[in-house]
Formats: sequence, structure tokens, C-alpha cells
Amino acid sequence: MGHRVLAVLLALHAAALYLFTTGFFLTRFEVSDLSSCQVTPSEAISNPTHLRGVHEDVRDPDDAATEGCWMPRRFRRVVFVVIDALRFDFAAAGPSTQRSAFYSDRLPVLNETLASEPEHALLLKFVADPPTMTMQRLKGLTTGSLPTFLDIKDNMAASSQIVEDNLLRQLRAQQRGVVFMGDDTWDALYAREFTRKFAFDSFNVKDLHSVDRGVTTHLFPELHKPDWDLLIAHFLGVDHVGHTHGPSSVFMAEKLDEMNGVLKKLLQELKDMPDGEDVLLAVLGDHGMSADGNHGGASDDETGAALFLYSKASLVATGGGADDELREYAERIIDSSREVPQVDLVPTLALLSGLPIPFGNLGSVIPSLFFVPAPTTQTAVGGEESSAVAAFQSLNRALRLNLDQVRRYLFRYSSESKLPERAYDHLEKLFVDIQNVEKQLEELHGSKTSSAYSKADIPLLLRLHEDLAKQQQNYLREALSLGRSIWTQFDLCSMGWGMALLTWSFIVGIAFTGGPANASSVSGSWRYLCVVTTVGGLLFICPASVNLPLFPAAPLSRALGSWASTSSTSTPQEPFWA
Repeated sequence: MGHRVLAVLLALHAAALYLFTTGFFLTRFEVSDLSSCQVTPSEAISNPTHLRGVHEDVRDPDDAATEGCWMPRRFRRVVFVVIDALRFDFAAAGPSTQRSAFYSDRLPVLNETLASEPEHALLLKFVADPPTMTMQRLKGLTTGSLPTFLDIKDNMAASSQIVEDNLLRQLRAQQRGVVFMGDDTWDALYAREFTRKFAFDSFNVKDLHSVDRGVTTHLFPELHKPDWDLLIAHFLGVDHVGHTHGPSSVFMAEKLDEMNGVLKKLLQELKDMPDGEDVLLAVLGDHGMSADGNHGGASDDETGAALFLYSKASLVATGGGADDELREYAERIIDSSREVPQVDLVPTLALLSGLPIPFGNLGSVIPSLFFVPAPTTQTAVGGEESSAVAAFQSLNRALRLNLDQVRRYLFRYSSESKLPERAYDHLEKLFVDIQNVEKQLEELHGSKTSSAYSKADIPLLLRLHEDLAKQQQNYLREALSLGRSIWTQFDLCSMGWGMALLTWSFIVGIAFTGGPANASSVSGSWRYLCVVTTVGGLLFICPASVNLPLFPAAPLSRALGSWASTSSTSTPQEPFWA
């Protein structure tokens, strides 16, 4: 009898540990497949009829480095400036009640540029996925993938070379130059990808200036060299001031003033460059910081970073050259996407630079940067041109390439590791809806014997393109939500049942180790505690609105989150920029 009880107890312990660890230790299978210029994500739908003549695929590998692939490159070079821990309110003008003399209005060059050159600049809230630690954030900013809890171990590893597809690897595959200076975390991740590198130690948080001075020393000389397509500069001083003194300190004010001077000089240098219209500047924070200057968690201050984009060429379709209809749509789209996940930068930079989107990306392109009519694709209407329709064609082309890439990744991932069937099936239903709208557009375009459309056709064209853009954006957001639910959110259902089962095994052990004489006296308490632990396990899968939180800011369980996500999208939605 004793051996049987021991076997039961061991089985209960093993089952409890299995349930708890599967819910707590989130893991993600790393897909090592690479995107390529020669093959688009879905060959069968790489060039649907309603997008013919818009961004034809570049398949010749000899032309890819100069013209781009999947979509023609809009910018030949990218300056990628990371100001570590650049919280959004450090860059944006906030309400007067929330202003601080130490960090508000300390980067005036950004807001001055936004005011004087609105069609050339954008400032967005750049939302990081936790854990908000630099190594995990740099992975997300280059691969478009999501971190897991176990990724934190990489911060302590001697080598953390990235095996997944990423922007730097795609650049090097086309023999394009990558130059880096700053935080040596980049060197740990991408040591083999740099044409030149100037790495500085990042772990001495008491040193507020050495890394920044080293970056500034190399940044401007490298800026004028011709052999780079991506120039990375990673400043650390703001982050180190936060760790050492906190954001509300005179040291933060001095450091932000210093960064403002660097950015002011950099913007002027870009404006003075002969090829400045071919250069895109991205200034961003990899994460924010809490009120005491730390980061790593999921609070708004820690996840809310800033993203500033600038080009000497027009960046968005709101300038004086845009007609009223185009400008109105562009302004709506900009206003609808003032806050973007950090992974969205990956497909955006890839397509703007003429690169394939990295294979494992889950981000979606920033729509305002693609709602721009291609020069040769204006849709003629009664002898005039509809730039709004042409802009929607460009946007939908980018969204479709992005969608096909994400769909291909999820299909590949599901062949190696299980995905929730209900959520995956929901995505496929959304894809069918997208195909239905595309079919309507193909029929409309196919019914015309020329590229000219009457004015009566334009409202229908705009409505269908608008609906298509909305549905593709919705698919991409649902795919990202699926990834977050299985890789970044604890499965409280499994954890709850694991704890309940462990408690049961503990009670059973007490009941039986007391011997037959004590079994009857323990049985009443045993039954009572079994009921209590069962209820406790069930509470883990109850909605947070009717349940006392068992963990601070605990997310819903995967099953419940999936149900909520599915039900929330079952009804028609307004266009995402309406």
C-alpha cells in the first residue's frame, strides 16, 4: 500500500510541476529560415491584378542591392540612432500638469522640426514588449520577433549570437555596408555582420559620458563615408543617468541637453548632404524607464519609448504637392497610428530600404509611410489623376507583402511547434475575407479596357481599397496578439491548476503519512482543503473583472485572451484611420 501511495504522490508532483512550468516558463521555437529576394512570401499572390504596375517585384539579385526587392527601395541609406531609455515624454510635449524641469522640453530640436517640416518628420510612441531589457529589445528591433521570459538569461551569456533572420543579415546578403558604434550589446548579437564597428563597454552604469563621447567621435566622420547603407549609433548616457540618479535629476537635464545638441547637428548634416533625400533618419528609444530610473518590467513608463523619423525627402503625403483628397486620407492615417509596437519598425525599414522582411517578423508596416503614390502609378480619372487611389495601391501592396510574410512564418512555426487552433483558424477566416475584397477589386479593374476610370468609379475604388487596408491591418494585429498570448503572457490557467494539484498532493501525503488511525480524523480537513484549492485553481481562469488579481497586473490566461480577441473582432469595424 505504501508503494502505491508513494507512486501516486510522485505522479501528482510531476503533473503539478509540468502544469506550472508550462504556464510560467514560456518558450518559443526559433525558426532559422531566411527570406530572400528571389522568392516572395506567396508566389501565387505576389502580384494580384488590382496592384499591377505598382511596385513590381525585383527578382534579379544583381539589381537587388541598387533597386531593392519585394518593393523598390525608397531610401538608399538609414541612420539608426538609439538613445537608450528614451522615454516618450522625454521627446514629446506633454500636458502642463505632467511636465518636469528635468526632462520636459529638453529635446526641442525634435518638436521644432515637426512644426517646421511636418511632411518630412514623424514622432510616434514606440511601445516595447516586456521584458524591457536592452538585449531583448535589440532582438525585437532587428528581427521583428517577440521575447520570452527565458530570454532574460541571454543578458548573462558570454555569446548571444542571433540565429533568426534579421535586418542586418539581409543587408549583408546584398553586400550592403553596416557600420556600428556604441553599446557593445550589438557586438554580442551581430559580431559578424558589421563592415566596421566601434563598441564600448555598457555595464558601468556609473559612467555617464564615455560611451556617448565615443559615439559622437565616430558618428560624424562615418556619416560622410560612402560605404555604408545602415549606420547604427547607440547612446547610453540617458539610461545610465536613470539607473544612477533617476529621471528627475539635474544629471538627466544635462544629458538630454547634450543629446539635443547631437541631434541638432545630425539633422543639419543630413540636410546639407548632396544625397540627403536618399537618407532616412530614425531616432528611437529601445525602452523607457520607471520613476526611479530602472526598466525591465511592463509599466507604461518602461514600455513607452519614442520614435522620431526624418528625411530630407517628403516622408508622408501631407505636403504642398498633395491634393486635398490625398492629404485628408494621409492625415487620418497618421493620426490613427501615433502609437506603434516596436516590432513594426522591422517590416517598415525592410520595405523602405528594398529588403525582404525578415522571416520571423510579427510586426506590421507603419501605414503612413506607405500611403504615398508611386510616381508612375497615378490612376487616370477623366483625364486627371487620382493620387489617393494610387497611394492606397502602394499601401495595400506593402500590407499584403507583410501579411504574406507573417502568414508564411506562422505556417512554418506550426509545423514545428503547436499553435492554438482556435486563434489560428480565426486568422485564416480573416484571410478569406481579405481575398474576397481583393476579388472585388480585381473584377473592377479587370472590367476596364484601359487604366482610365470615370469619376463615378473613384468612390467605389477608394471604399474597396480602404476596406482592404483595414482588413489587412486587422489580420496583422491579430497575428501579433496571437504571438503575445503564447510567448509573452503567462498561462495562468496552467499555473493555477499546477498549484492546486501540488496542494492536493501535499494534503494526500499528510493524510496517509499519519497512518490508518489518523486517516479518519484528517479526511474532513482533506475534503475541505481539496474544495478550496479547486476553487483557487478555477479562479485563475476567471476574467480579471470578477477576480481579485493574484499577481500584480497579471494578464488573462491564453484561452481567455484568445476568446476575447476572437469575439472582439467578430463584428464589423470602422477603417483603422477613421
